[in-house]
Amino acid sequence: MPNLKNSFKLTVPAVGANLSVSLDVIPEPEVVLNFRPENTWKGEFGFDWLRTGDTSLFGDNKYEDIVSKQYKEAAFTNLETNQNKYKGHFKKDPAQFEKLKKKYGTF
Repeated sequence: MPNLKNSFKLTVPAVGANLSVSLDVIPEPEVVLNFRPENTWKGEFGFDWLRTGDTSLFGDNKYEDIVSKQYKEAAFTNLETNQNKYKGHFKKDPAQFEKLKKKYGTF
């Protein structure tokens, strides 16, 4: 396993002198924390999440399955450019879903 430590030198002014301190920073572990609304939630407050379709709640559609591009015909050759049209032919778009995941980001 590679060494994951990073060394930094910090100079702190002390009374009449400079104090140098070395420290090792170990990257924080990566974890996944899932928040879920209560069973009675109907979308009435402004909280959103990258939905996975696992709660059976109102509006909890698995985004990975519904993020798509809309086309004018079933052959998927001409993109629909009018955002107000919604009766077209939709093709799942994994690249758009990845962009959406990056937009939500992690914190």
